[in-house]
Amino acid sequence: MRFEDLRVMVVGGHPDDADTFVGCAAIKWADRGARVRFVSVCNGEKGWHLIPNDGIAERRKGEAAAAARAYGIESYEVWEIRDCEIEPTVALRMRMTRMVRGFAPHVIITHRTCDYHADHRACSQLVQDMTYMLGLPNWCPEVPTPSIRPAIFFMTDEFDFPRVLRPDAVVVADDVMDRYLDALSCHVSQFFEFLPVDMGLNPTEIPDRSDRVAVRNYLLKYHATVKRTDTVRYSDRVAEWYGSVSAPKYVEVFEMSRYGRQLPEKELRELFGMK
Repeated sequence: MRFEDLRVMVVGGHPDDADTFVGCAAIKWADRGARVRFVSVCNGEKGWHLIPNDGIAERRKGEAAAAARAYGIESYEVWEIRDCEIEPTVALRMRMTRMVRGFAPHVIITHRTCDYHADHRACSQLVQDMTYMLGLPNWCPEVPTPSIRPAIFFMTDEFDFPRVLRPDAVVVADDVMDRYLDALSCHVSQFFEFLPVDMGLNPTEIPDRSDRVAVRNYLLKYHATVKRTDTVRYSDRVAEWYGSVSAPKYVEVFEMSRYGRQLPEKELRELFGMK
C-alpha cells in the first residue's frame, strides 16, 4: 500500500466527533503521506451552555480548522446545517454524494446508527444510504462516478444494543497521544467551557490551558477516556494483535461495514498498522 496515494474521509455529526474517535489514526495516516479530511455535517451551534449562543458556530469552525493544522490533515469541513437538526434527506444524500465523489476516498469512517445522538445516527444513515449510489452514473450525473469503491468503517461507541461494535481494526494510540491531545485541546469551547458545565464538573477541575501537563491529564481523565476503556473492552482482540505483555494503553477501534468494499486481511492490517 502506498500511503501517499491513500485518501481517507471521516464524516462526523459535530465539529469534534472525528477528533474524539479517529484523531490518532488520522495523525498516523497523515504522517505517512495520506490525504485525510474531516467533515462535520452540522455547525455545532447547540454545543453551548449560554443563551443566546451568539457566534459559537463560527467559533467552532475556527477551532476545527486549528485542530486540522495540529493533526496535520488536509482539511476540516464544517457544514452550515444547524446542530440537532441533521436529517437523512434525499437532498443531503445528494450533497454528500457530490462531496465524496469530489474527493474519491479509499476509506470513509462514520458513526454507527445506534449511537446516542440523533445527529450521529442521521449522519451514519446518510453515509450508508449514499454508498451504493456513488457508482450510479445517473445519480448526481454532474459529478463523475469514482473509479474506486470506498471501504466504510464505523468508529467506536459505548452501546451494546443491538450489539457491541465488532473490533475489526485496532490502532495503537500510545505513540501519538501527546500530539492528539494537543490537537483535541484546540476545541476550547467544547472541552474547556461547554462540556464541563454539561458534565457537572467543578470549575476547579478545569486546568489553565497554558499548563500542557495539566491539560493533558484533564483531557485523558474526562474527554479521551474511550481510548483507554476500549483497551479493556476489546482486550482479547488487542492481545491477539499486540500481545498481552506489551499491550497498548490507548487504542482506537473500528468496525468494517458491509456497505463498502471489503478489505482482505492483509490490506486491513496494513491500513491500520496492525501486526
